[in-house]
Amino acid sequence: MKKLKHDHPVRIDERNSAALGIFSMLSRSSSERQQWHSQFTVAGRQYDVSGEAARGRPHGADVNIMVGLENLFQAQGCPADNFVHTSANELREASLLAANGRNLQRLREGLDRIWETSITVTRGWHLPDGRTLAHVHKTRLINDLRYWVQGDPDPTAAGSVMVPGATLSIQLGAHLADSIRAGYTQNLQLEILRRIEQPPARTLYRLLEAHRYEPDGTPREELIVDLDNWRHACGLGDNRRSRHLRTLEQPHEELIAQQYLQDVTVDERGARTTLHYRFRDPDAPDPALVQLLMGEGVAQSAATQLARQYPDRIEASVRLSRELQRTSTIRRRGAFTRDIVEHPEKYPWPEPPAPVPATSRAQQAAEQRAREEEVREQQRRAELAAANPQTQWEANAPALRLYLKGSLTATQWTTLEGDCLSGRRSSLELVSALVAAQANLTLQSVIHDLKVDLS
Repeated sequence: MKKLKHDHPVRIDERNSAALGIFSMLSRSSSERQQWHSQFTVAGRQYDVSGEAARGRPHGADVNIMVGLENLFQAQGCPADNFVHTSANELREASLLAANGRNLQRLREGLDRIWETSITVTRGWHLPDGRTLAHVHKTRLINDLRYWVQGDPDPTAAGSVMVPGATLSIQLGAHLADSIRAGYTQNLQLEILRRIEQPPARTLYRLLEAHRYEPDGTPREELIVDLDNWRHACGLGDNRRSRHLRTLEQPHEELIAQQYLQDVTVDERGARTTLHYRFRDPDAPDPALVQLLMGEGVAQSAATQLARQYPDRIEASVRLSRELQRTSTIRRRGAFTRDIVEHPEKYPWPEPPAPVPATSRAQQAAEQRAREEEVREQQRRAELAAANPQTQWEANAPALRLYLKGSLTATQWTTLEGDCLSGRRSSLELVSALVAAQANLTLQSVIHDLKVDLS
């Protein structure tokens, strides 16, 4: 089975599902059955979409899950039956969710929500050749969903968690799979996806990318949208202008901070509100670095050139310039700072002359949380490995029951429990072996050997 390269700089995303407003930008939404009908126009394209969601409209981290699933489908060669065979752990990683039990629960809830959502697209589903597909009756993003859970035997019960390494099988809807197979996708930058902290900003990033390009693939420098249309695309529901602007404010700020957007202008004239998005040129220098140099007297044109050519030197060079100016008389501050940036080897550095590129506070915080969660997970595994056989059995018995349900007789199960409690057999190692066998499609062989050993 082909694996997704998790360090690949881009993630593909099917354009239609991203553009139709199926996923709400809200972080939270009702879990009750929801129905909606949206008619909107963005960048000259008209959309008419109806949806019905038995567990509530997809929202929050559901966008991560959908993008992760699409990329696993592509990585596995776009199978003809539209099935993705993976595991909860692999899909969680592809969805950029940290390794913890809460995210496994969130993964199950999100998949259930997407699976129970059906849509009817009367106008707006575009084919790769430019034609539109109309009157699509009750199409789904996910047609079939199969997984194992641990904990509560009822897989629909709140709090039930997917078995991390067990096989997870998901069949994509036919229109979605065909669209990916035909290459009707957009590229999302992995670096931006990882740095964005809040789900609403990630949903808005995906939505903007879906509407940013001309039909021939040329990227727009700006996108102007009417708020009444845009709220439908964002899945924001009722027409309360002030509330929608407040909802959009934080995602706007985050996408500007991540240097995806240059700026956003809100124009309110009477009953109409227009949003003007300007996209940042990916080759443009960091405006914060340009401003930092200009604050030291460097001309704007020179500051722009330096920030583009030496982005990893600017902050340290400015610090050194200020420190040296406190002990020396410098007549031309701008020229002095510029020379430090261009010729760092000429100056007495208190630290290495090639500083590590600056990392945003948001990225640092996200990386720190991920490290802490990984440490906690490693500690939990280490503690369990060092625990006595009874504690290990109590922790692993639910998973063993799932894997061995219907395979062992009552006598064999009693023998297995006795072996594990006495320490003759490790329940922790047995679960690991079963998980690996499930992934390698040798589970029945391993269970057969176990039954022979217990007889």
